[in-house]
Amino acid sequence: MLTIDLMFCFCSRVGSVTGVEHGGTPGKSDMAGQPGRAPRRHLPDHGKRTDLTYTELSAMPIIGPSGSTKTTSMVAVAEKLKKKHPGKTPILVVKLRSSTTKLKHLHVQILEAFNDPQADTVRNQIVSHSDNVSADAIRNVARAAGTYVVVLDESHSVIGVREKWARAQAFAPHIKSLVNDGLFAVIVMGTEDANLLFETLPELNNRKFDSISLNPIDLSNPEDFSYFYKLIGRIDHKLVALDILDEPIGLVDDLKSRGLLYDMSDGVVGVICRILIIALRMVQRKGRRTIDFDNDIKQAFWAWKAEQKDEDGNSIKIYDPFVEKIRPTTTDTIAAMSKKIGISS
Repeated sequence: MLTIDLMFCFCSRVGSVTGVEHGGTPGKSDMAGQPGRAPRRHLPDHGKRTDLTYTELSAMPIIGPSGSTKTTSMVAVAEKLKKKHPGKTPILVVKLRSSTTKLKHLHVQILEAFNDPQADTVRNQIVSHSDNVSADAIRNVARAAGTYVVVLDESHSVIGVREKWARAQAFAPHIKSLVNDGLFAVIVMGTEDANLLFETLPELNNRKFDSISLNPIDLSNPEDFSYFYKLIGRIDHKLVALDILDEPIGLVDDLKSRGLLYDMSDGVVGVICRILIIALRMVQRKGRRTIDFDNDIKQAFWAWKAEQKDEDGNSIKIYDPFVEKIRPTTTDTIAAMSKKIGISS
C-alpha cells in the first residue's frame, strides 16, 4: 500500500543519515492496478540530507483517524527493515498509554518496547530515579539494537479528552528531549489531536521533518479522488495477482460501487481494508474464492460497523449506504469527478 511506501521512504531516509542504507520510494498505481501516477500524500524529494547529523534528528507526525491503517502500516515497515538488518531493530514501535504523563513514564514504555529489564527498575523508582539515568539506559539499548526511529503510537492518548492544550503542552517537551538526544528520530502517530504536541511547542514544531496525513479524502479534490479509487483498484487486482481470489471484486468498476465504498468508509482507505479482510475471512470459511459486492461486502461492512465503539463502550453511529442508500451528494460528486478525470461509469 501507498501508506507503507511513504512510511518506508521516511524511515529509510532517516536511516541514511544514521549509517543505515537508504532506500524506498513512494508507490504508484492506476485504477486498474497498473503503473501510473499516484499524486496524493507523498514526501518531498529532498534527496539524502548529508548535512543531517546525530544532533539534528527530526520528528514527524503521521495523522489519521482510527482505522486508517497507521499502526498496521508502520508495523509492516518495521518488520520489513528488521528483515533487511537481521539482529537489529531499526524501528521501535511504542504504544503510548493514557497514563503516560512524565518523562520517566515515557522512558519506561520505550524500555518495555525493547523488552529491556531496566524498565522494571525505572518503573519501581519512578519518583527517585533520575531522568538522565533512564535516558542513558535507552541510549545504550538503542545503540545496541541499531534503532534510528522510535514511533510513538496512539500519541493522542496522552492528551486525553479534557484540557487538551495544557496536557499537550506538558508532554511535548518529553518528545523534544528524545529528539535532542540525537540518537533516533521520532514519529508521532495518532489522531488529529496529536498535532497539538507540535502546535504547543514551537521548538518541537521547528524540528518537524514533514507530515503524512491519512485523514479522510476530499471527494471533490481531483488528487484525493484519484488517490482513493486508484489505490482501492490496485488492492482489488492485487488479491487476484496474489492468488487469493479467482477474480476481481469490482470495487471501483461503476458509480454505484464507488459510492458505496465512499459512504461506507467516509473516505478512509483503512476502513475499506478492514472490511475487505472481514469479507475474505467470511468467504474462506465457506470455501469460496470470490467475493460478491452486494452480499459479501455488505455483510462484512455490517460486521465491521458492529465493532465500532467509543471510549465508553457505546456503539458509534455510522452511516449505512446499504440501508439508507448512497447519499445523493456522493453520487453527484463521483459522477462529476469520474467524468472530469475520464473514468468510465
